Amino acid sequence: MSKINIVKNVNLKLDLIHKKINILRIKNKNFKGCLDKDYLDKKKNFSSPPFQYFSVNYLNLNKVLKKNDFKNVNEEVKFLINLQNDDGSYDEWYKNERSFCTSSYTPFLISNLLLNNLKINSNLKRDLLNSLDKSFAFLKKKNK
Repeated sequence: MSKINIVKNVNLKLDLIHKKINILRIKNKNFKGCLDKDYLDKKKNFSSPPFQYFSVNYLNLNKVLKKNDFKNVNEEVKFLINLQNDDGSYDEWYKNERSFCTSSYTPFLISNLLLNNLKINSNLKRDLLNSLDKSFAFLKKKNK
C-alpha cells in the first residue's frame, strides 16, 4: 500500500470515529468535551485522560477541519488539559493516582500537537504550553 493510500485510509478512519463522537455529543447534554462515557454516565467520579487522546491526534493529523468540528475538537483537547492535577500529573485509573505513564504520554502528545499544527488558536496554545510546563515540572520532580 502506498503512503498516499495509508494517509487517506487513516484519515477516513479518523473521520468515522469523529462522526461517532459527534453522535455522543448530541445524545449527552453533559458532554462539554469529555469522551469518557463512564464518566458522562456517572459510573465513576473522574475522567481518564486516555479517552481524550483521540482528539489530540485528530486535531494533529486532520489538516482540514470545518469550523464547528475545529471548535468541538478544541473543546475536547481543552477538557484533557483541565484533567491535569495542580502538581502537573494526570490520573488514569483512579482519582489522585498521579499516573507516571499518563503524566508522561499526555505531554508527549501535546508537544507533538504544538510542533505539527500551526492552526491552534492563541488561547489554546497558551493553555497547552502552561500544561507542558506543569507536566515537565512533575516529571522532573518524579525523576529525582
